[in-house]
Amino acid sequence: MRSGTFSYPKYFALNAFFRVQVVIRKYEDIKTLSLSCDGAIAPLSTCRWIGYHTYISSKAVPGANCLSRALTAMFVLRSKGYHAQMRVGVKPEGRSFLAHAFVYSGDEIVVGDENGEAAEFLFLTAMQNASK
Repeated sequence: MRSGTFSYPKYFALNAFFRVQVVIRKYEDIKTLSLSCDGAIAPLSTCRWIGYHTYISSKAVPGANCLSRALTAMFVLRSKGYHAQMRVGVKPEGRSFLAHAFVYSGDEIVVGDENGEAAEFLFLTAMQNASK
């Protein structure tokens, strides 16, 4: 394990924590958790490390979804002082649509594109501070 990195149990705990938050919190509280943060753009290797561990550890969390994974990745990136931005995309499905959360650091997708699905989504918004 790299020095200064989060371990699998920490990623699992964060995924579980944010999954519970998605269930019990109001939208405004979740919106506050998902606001972008400034900082240096995370190196590609760090983006991949965070994305991989966020995704793999979420598989053991009942009900984990793209939003709880995105909040986990946002937290880790913020805690390391890196730029993080959540973007929401939609994909038409017949008469309805699917929504999906992605986290970026710069132009690199950290979580949300594990199966190459980003190209199928139209991005609606990036969660940003009102002061920007």
